[in-house]
Amino acid sequence: MTFAGTRVINADPELQLQRPELVELLEYWKRKRDTRPFPSRGDISPREMIEVLPWLHMYDVLGDGEEYLCRLGGTALSDLTGRTDSRDRSISTLPYPVFVRLKQALDWVVQTRAPLRTYSPSTSIPGQDFQGNESCLAPLSTNGADIDMIIVVAILQNRK
Repeated sequence: MTFAGTRVINADPELQLQRPELVELLEYWKRKRDTRPFPSRGDISPREMIEVLPWLHMYDVLGDGEEYLCRLGGTALSDLTGRTDSRDRSISTLPYPVFVRLKQALDWVVQTRAPLRTYSPSTSIPGQDFQGNESCLAPLSTNGADIDMIIVVAILQNRK
């Protein structure tokens, strides 16, 4: 499956994750979920994910995905986009190519109610298009039914 946008981004609902950090994130999400459809935000502790913390973002889902607000933004990606603090900001304020890709992926997670892997040979972050990226997105739910937050780890191919 490919999402259209300013650059090609591939969506992999089969979750054939390549990066060990993303495999670990998905396993962590599954452990926290246990027998429920989704874990809650309260189940997730960024301190338990130190290795991916610079690449971790959490987004509040408003309505049925009409809007997404950044709840937590990892420093590695924030530094690359030139945003020192993305908290409580709409994803629509991101550089347009980043916004397009992120919105498509977040919408997919809300609509399918399932985790998603995305990957691309070139990132949409301005000035970083020389490197690819791989991401894992996973839904969270406060009440066990409605997806109200999505956790995302997006790692660049040539990360520092």
